[in-house]
Amino acid sequence: MSRTPDPVLPSELELPLAFVNTLDVEDAVDRFGSPAALRSWLIDRGLIGSDARVTRRDLGLAIELRDALRHALIAHAGIDSSTHEVAGVNRTLARFPVGVRVDETGSPQLEPRGAGVAGALGRVVCDMNAAQSRGTWDRLKLCPAEDCLWAFFDASKNRSRRWCSMNVCGNRTKTREYRRRRAAHAHAAEGTSGASVEVRRRVPESTTREGAGEEASE
Repeated sequence: MSRTPDPVLPSELELPLAFVNTLDVEDAVDRFGSPAALRSWLIDRGLIGSDARVTRRDLGLAIELRDALRHALIAHAGIDSSTHEVAGVNRTLARFPVGVRVDETGSPQLEPRGAGVAGALGRVVCDMNAAQSRGTWDRLKLCPAEDCLWAFFDASKNRSRRWCSMNVCGNRTKTREYRRRRAAHAHAAEGTSGASVEVRRRVPESTTREGAGEEASE
């Protein structure tokens, strides 16, 4: 699908957006399909050194964090998460310890404490916090179309953009909902019609029996 290109992203959203979109639901592509694939992705972004080792445990941790972020981003699109889901997200985030450091200007910022892959993934968590501090985090959303679920940046003035592409996912979802409502209405109407026919069938039978009874009594 041709998605609407994201405008220039605030720097603090670049890594979280790229991280979440390593899973492409529509094209059934997972860029974290193996430890080697995860390693290449992290090296390409300068998050680990070329001599770093990535294990299956690291891969599981990366996928767990990605799923947690996807839960958070779909809430930004108006799909509320359950208490259980929110608790799961927070449990995942707690696995990435961070600390506060002061930069050259004296401003505090979060830095990951872990090393290796854990530290690299912790950088994603720190960027989440930076985005929240700068008021951009809730502009990162997950398209709620079930066959899309692509993350995008909402640059609209009132932060009301819901779909990654209104012309594709928005219209496609609205068409499905319309057809679903129409089918439900047709089914309900058919049920009502069937009940009316059944009543009409019973009334003559009852009348016939009464008439037969009157003839017998005479």
